[in-house]
Amino acid sequence: MIEDLPDLAPIAAPLVTLAIGYLTGSLVYRRVKAAFNEAVDLLTTIRDAWEDDAITEDEFGAIVEQAGQLADSLKG
Repeated sequence: MIEDLPDLAPIAAPLVTLAIGYLTGSLVYRRVKAAFNEAVDLLTTIRDAWEDDAITEDEFGAIVEQAGQLADSLKG
């Protein structure tokens, strides 16, 4: 059994690298997707407030809240 280990080394290294890359890519994808969704929400809030050419205090508060959520998602 131990004498078979050198035969497995050329196969194990690429598989381990592939697994690490997949896990890292998956985590980065989720983080980028969350930040993108927050950015879309912020822009939607700004667009909705902009439509009537008057930004109310409530709309301004919503914009600030959305911007804070975007900043939090970008921080990680």
